[in-house]
Amino acid sequence: MFNIGFFFTQSIAAEYDKTAAVAFSAAGTTLHSRAVPNELFGLNSGQAFAGVVRPLVEVPCINFTGSRLIWLRKKYFDKSNV
Repeated sequence: MFNIGFFFTQSIAAEYDKTAAVAFSAAGTTLHSRAVPNELFGLNSGQAFAGVVRPLVEVPCINFTGSRLIWLRKKYFDKSNV
């Protein structure tokens, strides 16, 4: 989803700050849905376990996304470096 958000906003010539916001929004669309498996399947289910482990994987992914956005900014948005 991150790539889709980034390349869509770049194709419409959006500024870097708008592109970064859309990319992070696309990457984090499922952040708010952690409590649903606990309510639907119970605390001892595999789905609830995945909901607990998921943030442990997601935070490094968000950090990687941020570093990638900085790299993409230098490559595609800083035209003075050309």
